[in-house]
Amino acid sequence: MIASKKIFIIFIGGFIPLLLISLLWMAYDGPILQLPLLYTILGLQLYLLGSIPWGYILYRIRTGRDIRDYGSGKIGTSNMFRTSGKYVGMVVLVLDCSKGMIAVMVTSQLSLDPWVTVVMLLLIVSGHNWSVFLGFKGGRGIAPALGTLLILTPVPAALAMLVFLPVTFISKYLSLGSILGVITAVTTVWIFMILDWYLIFEATYAAIVGAMILFQHRDNMQRIFAGTERRIGQPAEKLTSD
Repeated sequence: MIASKKIFIIFIGGFIPLLLISLLWMAYDGPILQLPLLYTILGLQLYLLGSIPWGYILYRIRTGRDIRDYGSGKIGTSNMFRTSGKYVGMVVLVLDCSKGMIAVMVTSQLSLDPWVTVVMLLLIVSGHNWSVFLGFKGGRGIAPALGTLLILTPVPAALAMLVFLPVTFISKYLSLGSILGVITAVTTVWIFMILDWYLIFEATYAAIVGAMILFQHRDNMQRIFAGTERRIGQPAEKLTSD
């Protein structure tokens, strides 16, 4: 959908700034809208925000190529580390995390019903995983979900990172670190909910988004068990149509 050079430029220079401005407007003037209209517009805005394919954009700017043709074929942080190195990968991680953080800040500003907030935050991750701009393909949801949890449930998010880093460093599998980090975050949120640190809607969101992320990692899990998963440092091969 953003394959042509002209549309790509318009998308970056026009659509993205306008979307961010519209979200800023929604955060402060959204309450003037009737609730059904507010929910509809905000849901569309957050899905489109989640759909912004930062990995695809940066890889195309740097190389002129489509990142979906390399490595895992995904547009997220892991594949950017693999195809473009740690510095570009970190930039994509921050940009994708910011999508989730923006979603939490906007919904908090609007003081939405907690269960409506759950739906809205799931839309941001859904947009990242199934971007309308890339034919409903995308990433695995780790970064935008992390962005939401860093604000909603910072302690479990930090614990997830503490699991992710050593597991990834020792195993050299980014996917294994991500999977165990997600399981850690979800489990910790539920334990803290039982201890009255967090509310049921936060635990429910964590469980659903965790399930979405694990679903997106199903191919990684198969390769880990088969011993064919790519390790950090291995080159990202060009995908074939086979």
